[in-house]
Amino acid sequence: IIFSLIENVEYIDFVISGEGSAQSEFHQYNRELIEESAIGNLFSYSKDEETFSNFLYEKVYTTGGT
Repeated sequence: IIFSLIENVEYIDFVISGEGSAQSEFHQYNRELIEESAIGNLFSYSKDEETFSNFLYEKVYTTGGT
C-alpha cells in the first residue's frame, strides 16, 4: 500500500517486536521485486480514488490478497 501511495519509495524496512519477545523480526520490501512479481507499476493504483479503493479492497479485504 505504501508503494502505491508514494512514488519515490524504493524499499521499506521495519522491525516487529512483541511485548516480552526475545527476538525481533526484521522485514524488508523492495518496490522493484514486488512490481516484477506480476503486480506492475504500484504507483498507478493511486491515479484516482476509485482505482485506489479497488486496489486497497483487493489487497486488504479479500482472501489471497498479496
